[in-house]
Amino acid sequence: MAEERSQAFPSDDRRARALRLIVALGGEQCAIPILLDNAWLLSPPTRPKLDEPPDAAKARAERMRAHNVRALLLIYRDQIKRGEIDERVRSFFAEQAELRIWPTADPLAAMIEFLGCAPRRGAPPRTAARNFFLAADIQELIDEGMGVDAACGAVFERLDTTDLELDTGTLRNIYFCETKGRLNKKAIEAELLSRALGESEKLRQKARAGKLDPAEEERAMQLQAKIVAWQASFEAKPRQ
Repeated sequence: MAEERSQAFPSDDRRARALRLIVALGGEQCAIPILLDNAWLLSPPTRPKLDEPPDAAKARAERMRAHNVRALLLIYRDQIKRGEIDERVRSFFAEQAELRIWPTADPLAAMIEFLGCAPRRGAPPRTAARNFFLAADIQELIDEGMGVDAACGAVFERLDTTDLELDTGTLRNIYFCETKGRLNKKAIEAELLSRALGESEKLRQKARAGKLDPAEEERAMQLQAKIVAWQASFEAKPRQ
């Protein structure tokens, strides 16, 4: 496990997320009791947002439970290889198998669900609008100086606790698909211009009230520069 942690790993797969969680909790021994508490999911999910529906809170808690289970599984497999198994971890997987897997009619499906890898059921979602706005989010970060991979990673982190469980590879594919062709790029630019105009107007109103701090003043100037550059590009390119 220590050897794996020393290597750089991408943030676009479940294993990498589980490894990061173990590291963030202070390593294997510190992580085990915390992961076990979260993996059992004995208490009802919290609802930090007052307007969050109960079903959404439950789904979010289930995703976090599975995330902790996958981290425990990495630890368990590493312990098996070392021949140094923590009895708490062994008991957890044995008890969970008895409760959630073996009593079911389809143990294989139950195992997949237990690990949080179950495919989504029902009709495929309509993703055209979602993909467009995700590509705009990525492009906005790229315009601020990030590389494509870093921007996709930042958007991935933003989506981590939402219903959109998209890895960075998928986000990268979405970005290049949505920005393929001149018209698509123009649409993304127009969306970002609209966002900049909206944010700029809010800052302008705040400035009129004398409530703009230095950081906001700098942001307002950056937005104005972007708006002027975008407007110039929109005016110049049709003449080419």
